[in-house]
Amino acid sequence: SEGRVFTGQVGAPFRRTYTILGDTAALAARLMAKAPEDEIWVAASAYERGGAAFDSTELEPLQLKGKSEPQRAVALGELGPEAEKGEAGGEKLPFVDRERERAVLGAAVQPVRLGFGTMVELIGEPGIGKSRLADELRENCGDMEQVTLRCQQYESATAYHPFRPFLRSLLDVELNGGGEHNRTVLSERLTTIDGELVPWAPLLGAPLDVQVETTPEVDDLDPSFRRARLHGVIGTLLGKMLDSPTLLVFEDVHWMDDASSDLLRHIGTQLPTKPWLTCTTRRAEGDGFLAAEGTPPLPALTLRLEPLPPEDAKTLIRAAAGERSLSDDELAAIFDRGAGNPLFLQELASPEGEGEEQMPDTVESLVATRIDRLAPGDRALLRWASVLGVSFSGSLIGAVLEGDSTAASDSEAWDRLGEFVERDPDVAGAFRFRHALIRDGAYEGLSFKRRRELHARIAEVLELSDPEGVELLSLHSHRGERWPATWRHSVSAGRRAQAKWANLEAAEFYQRALDAAEHVPEITVEEIAEVWESLADCLQLAGRFDDAAAAFEGARRLLPEDSIEVIELMEKEGALQKDMGSYDEAIRRYDSGLDAADRVPDERARTRLRAKLNFGLAEAHFRQGHFEDCIERCNTVVEQALEIEDDEQLAWAYMFLHMVHMLSGSDERAFRGLALPLFEERGDLKGQATALNNLGIEAYYEGDWEKALDVYEQGRRLFERIGDVTNVAMTTNNIGEILSDQGRFDEAGELFEEARRAVDSAGHRALSLMARMNLGRLAARQGRFDEAQTMLSEAADGFHEIDAASLEEEARARIAEAAVLAGDPHRALREADVAELTGEASTPPLQALLHRVRGYAHLQQSRESDAIEEFQRSLAAARSGDALYEVALTVHALGRLGDSNAAAEAKALLDRLDIAQVAEVPFWVVGR
Repeated sequence: SEGRVFTGQVGAPFRRTYTILGDTAALAARLMAKAPEDEIWVAASAYERGGAAFDSTELEPLQLKGKSEPQRAVALGELGPEAEKGEAGGEKLPFVDRERERAVLGAAVQPVRLGFGTMVELIGEPGIGKSRLADELRENCGDMEQVTLRCQQYESATAYHPFRPFLRSLLDVELNGGGEHNRTVLSERLTTIDGELVPWAPLLGAPLDVQVETTPEVDDLDPSFRRARLHGVIGTLLGKMLDSPTLLVFEDVHWMDDASSDLLRHIGTQLPTKPWLTCTTRRAEGDGFLAAEGTPPLPALTLRLEPLPPEDAKTLIRAAAGERSLSDDELAAIFDRGAGNPLFLQELASPEGEGEEQMPDTVESLVATRIDRLAPGDRALLRWASVLGVSFSGSLIGAVLEGDSTAASDSEAWDRLGEFVERDPDVAGAFRFRHALIRDGAYEGLSFKRRRELHARIAEVLELSDPEGVELLSLHSHRGERWPATWRHSVSAGRRAQAKWANLEAAEFYQRALDAAEHVPEITVEEIAEVWESLADCLQLAGRFDDAAAAFEGARRLLPEDSIEVIELMEKEGALQKDMGSYDEAIRRYDSGLDAADRVPDERARTRLRAKLNFGLAEAHFRQGHFEDCIERCNTVVEQALEIEDDEQLAWAYMFLHMVHMLSGSDERAFRGLALPLFEERGDLKGQATALNNLGIEAYYEGDWEKALDVYEQGRRLFERIGDVTNVAMTTNNIGEILSDQGRFDEAGELFEEARRAVDSAGHRALSLMARMNLGRLAARQGRFDEAQTMLSEAADGFHEIDAASLEEEARARIAEAAVLAGDPHRALREADVAELTGEASTPPLQALLHRVRGYAHLQQSRESDAIEEFQRSLAAARSGDALYEVALTVHALGRLGDSNAAAEAKALLDRLDIAQVAEVPFWVVGR
């Protein structure tokens, strides 16, 4: 039965007992007495209040002692199937409000059945109804495959943690048999899915968290590109295995680690062509995954759940109250206190809710009140379990509590705590809190001292039971203030995350190690500096440049001023400043490094350091367009590299010398082809690909476009082999330039867009601006002048911001070219002057372009003699730099003015270059 009872001590002092009295207790006693052996009789009101979760047989009304009216009761049967999988709390309450959200979710389902996926985000505060909407979506997708991936608060720094059980289940192979075994079973499994994935099996070791023996293909990959290739492999794998409509639900993505967020973002880019409905739930605050934030931003249906409207809130209150009659004052009090939060309203209105005077102010305080009412042992067990996180192992909590009589983790205790904790259906012997708010409320009820003690105890248990789980060991050791252990486990966790290319997760562990180092005096400054440097490396790879700069400085300050380690850090800092586009600052770092290198006593080490620093200076000068300074530094590097037989540095210096002489129009050809064989001898694939790309640029200017396309393609294949997506995009962009110049505009546009998407995803600003510049030039050639102006101006402004003067000059020259194509001579002349002032050392092809633009602008103003003079200057510049395409366009312009020799030469050159069409500039000359 159910109802109010009176409790207290009853009887004489010599036979006193603690019991309950009242009508409810009497009814329960009468029913128990009437029930046959092995049967349980329950008052009908209590059965209905309990949600009717059990099968039952209604009895004839019973005439019981002390009751004037017959009593309805039922004989209890087996637990119903719906109850076994339902939540605690009984009957499901009506779904109120959320019509808009439910309509959006319903609309998102149908395209998936047709093969077109989408992403939905459910965002809101705890208890606002995200889980209920996700359950509604699951019901709507009952005919689909369904997968749920859960993010855990304590695993937010563990790379790929939410994907690990899903991928292991999907692949369904016996792992952890050693690297060779794991590679064998994964390769066999991948062969049945897609044979092209087999060489990349070792990459799957990162998300699966196992060792997998490497392959030559993986060895060829540049480490900084392995994560991108891994995500491509997983994308292909999912595409093959989830080929029917599938619902993927990612819960609590505000706790998702960065590597998983990046992978989910990659999956998001595939959705338009895959039958996958991806739904994420998250709180409004916090980090983790958010579709609109990140590179690239993803289109998603974002539903931000607001508090329930008044009438809907009151409907929910009445439903949650059940048979409990609420007065208008009680209804208003619950409504006011609940603030439209469905969970809070439901808990306040439940039959066990507080009276108006004791009503909690927040759902958190309500949860805390419910926990406080537990028996001491159960309350302690719940709070201690909260230290393990939202999900936890039963055996682990048992080991933590071993020998402590304050709380017991027996199965009956977990049954008593069923309102707060449920058995995890996905993991045998594990439990999870029914809501993160319950876990948080239990944890907040512990004193700081008790939390610290329990975290330390958990760390001690984990060191015995799971010594390889360094991520959790790092967290619990840190919260338990076990500083030496925190340092040790955090450094190990950082190295492990770094090996999985999870740079932000590694950075978090390294920062935790550095926090602990302040409490462990026996750690050497060299060890601490090494961790600072590792932190900086990870932050730089993650694009957190300012933080990386601070970390490099932190490492440098710990070491002797003129040590080799400090000079090497200065070289890294210079490279970082170049990535940031701060070329002047990069030059200052390299110069400081050179000053310090002069004081290194070992001659060979000194020369090696100076060669690296000088090459850094050469590259910075090149990006600024200071070609003479770049050549001077490269010549110095050649001398130093030859002195110490450093073939790597020598190859890069030769390559830059070849490139700078070529771009500046120099007759110097001595360095052509020197770099490539050195890179081939060293097996340096990136060097080979870069050298081939430069040979392609040279062939382009010389007019051998067939050769240019061939070597570009060779270079692109090598860049693909090492996983260098940005340089793949660069060569794709170069190929697109040739097609654009040949008048194959549609093909060129596809390649430029492909390159732009790739570099935008990689976050490479300079290449992204170059792709936009080429798209702008193409738009001008096709007569889309407004679009051309937008893209070219964006590129020019961007190059100015990163201090890339030579590229800014080119972008502004393209703006002038677009103006003359649009028939705006005044602007064309003005922009040509701006471009010329921007660049300190224009290349011959660019000079040829600017003079030709001025010539056409003069023609548009009917100044033919001025035009011819500019065309002649253009032709001289083009010939001086062997820029055959520029020669062709300029003699074509002269031919349009009636010069028959120029017209004949133009035709021959255009045929040689296989140019199908030229974007003709409109002009007007009196008498023509």
